[in-house]
Amino acid sequence: FKDQLGVSPIRYLQNKRMEKALLLLETTDLSVADISQQVGFQSLAYFCQLFKKTYKTTPTSYRNNND
Repeated sequence: FKDQLGVSPIRYLQNKRMEKALLLLETTDLSVADISQQVGFQSLAYFCQLFKKTYKTTPTSYRNNND
């Protein structure tokens, strides 16, 4: 898997979840908690932590700056 795509399966899944979260933040009025659940995170805190690590901003700040 890593040889083909350049990332581990877990990282690939996280990247896809984060991409979907960006789309939902941009195109819906769903709460951040609802989005975190929709993209497969059971922990809102972990979702926010990973989102900030990935995009250098919080999901709420991202949404506010992309309205």
